[in-house]
Amino acid sequence: MLKLNKFICWPLGLWPLDGDGIFSWFRLVFAGITQLWMMSVQLAAVFLNCGDSSEKVDYIMMTVCAVMALTKMIALRVHMAKIREVLLGSLDDWTTLDESNNEQDRSLMWSYGKTGRKVILYQMINCYASNTLIFAGSLPFLMPPMDQSSATLGASNETIVGMVRQLPLRTGCMFGNTRNDLYASLYVLETLTIQITAHGNIGSDCFIFSLMMHLCGQLELLKNRLSTIGNGTSAESKEKEEREETGREIRERVERHSQLLELASGLNATLSGVLIVQLLLNAGLNLMLCIRIILALKSGVALAAVRPLLAFGVLMLQLFLLCYASERLCQQHEALADSIYRSKWYELPIEQRRNLNFMAARSSKPIYLLAGHFYAMNLENFKNILKASFSYFSILRIMFDAEEF
Repeated sequence: MLKLNKFICWPLGLWPLDGDGIFSWFRLVFAGITQLWMMSVQLAAVFLNCGDSSEKVDYIMMTVCAVMALTKMIALRVHMAKIREVLLGSLDDWTTLDESNNEQDRSLMWSYGKTGRKVILYQMINCYASNTLIFAGSLPFLMPPMDQSSATLGASNETIVGMVRQLPLRTGCMFGNTRNDLYASLYVLETLTIQITAHGNIGSDCFIFSLMMHLCGQLELLKNRLSTIGNGTSAESKEKEEREETGREIRERVERHSQLLELASGLNATLSGVLIVQLLLNAGLNLMLCIRIILALKSGVALAAVRPLLAFGVLMLQLFLLCYASERLCQQHEALADSIYRSKWYELPIEQRRNLNFMAARSSKPIYLLAGHFYAMNLENFKNILKASFSYFSILRIMFDAEEF
């Protein structure tokens, strides 16, 4: 799991265990420059009237993806100390599990670790497969150059002289006629840019998802240990050592609960601003994707609607993963109160019952991820977002149908 997370974060200079080395900052600055480059060339392509309406929608979509990737990279860099604390805490937890030789606890944590691992592998393999198709599809010897009629510049639609070679970011109308060495350099730069966008946008979500799955596992371990508190102890017990051992165990559970709440709060502080930006940009992207799908269906070419449908699926999957992890984290936290209730708290001394009572009261407060510190990222709100997206599609379809009459 650690290697997969490092594979995602290291190229961006965001691996928390690297520290603040010069090389780490160099990678981060280079990644940021590539995203700014991507935004500028995509907006320039729209301004210069490159391609048809569907291609212009693609340019805007790629610009939004670069904005989201850059926003997430900045947020992770700013809150690097909090992310490092969560990651180091997870390493300590795994070390403790290895030393304890508790197979039940280890299998529980492995189940959450496997969930995070599967999500990372699925998302990144799909990203690399899609990007490979983009890179290969733009190679001059695999794809014929753009036709003269499709490469236009400016409001006067002045046609570029000669055949135009394409580039991965579809900027062939601007750079396709450059000399060979410059074209090759731009091809490599745009290839790296798309890969960095994938790591910064989708990869960072996978990294956060795996960290949240670890916190869910630790909360479930805490829940299991709370349910055994008080076994063998009674309020009338006269054995001082037995009462002290139970009191020490309760203090350890309370301290562990506070640590996990601090780690969850750190993740929330890191993602709060990013999530509100992502929700707003996704709303705009959904509108453009709906327009793209409707135009494709009305043109009679159903296959043209496949790409925007896949893009819509990717956006919804990113939101679903974060909402699912947030929902699962909150469920495990609220289950602590039930676990305390199932323990033999009634046989404990009054001062120990008071500690458990405070802990149960704290666990009743939801710890959802909050977008902008006010919008809860849970499955209920994900359902609302999905319903709103389909409502956009229905309204736009009615508007387009009304224009035909």
